[in-house]
Amino acid sequence: MRKLTPQEIAQSLPRYGILDPETNKPYPLDIIEADVAAIETGWQEYAEQDEALSRILAELQEVKKTAWAGKDLKAILAAIKQEREMLNTKNPPPSSTEAVEDDPPHYVELSKRDFDNLFR
Repeated sequence: MRKLTPQEIAQSLPRYGILDPETNKPYPLDIIEADVAAIETGWQEYAEQDEALSRILAELQEVKKTAWAGKDLKAILAAIKQEREMLNTKNPPPSSTEAVEDDPPHYVELSKRDFDNLFR
């Protein structure tokens, strides 16, 4: 999709029946320019937030790698918890293996011995 200038947008909207509801006339160019500026500002803010989130998630990946290498279960779980909170995935979607979606999630507890056996 190519980027339209505010002038092109102003000319295109009436062709699609999009008019200013207050005047029933085409939107003035200054309104369209202000809307485009607001949208571009929003996109820029979103991109900056997304970049910051990506940087933090990459750092968490390094924390998890180090924790796994050191067999530090508390650090692994803390990093996973932090990642889930940042990504808003506190309640993951049900998998196809779950029998009923109303069933509570099932967790497996590992003893330190079992955890250590994962690395053998």
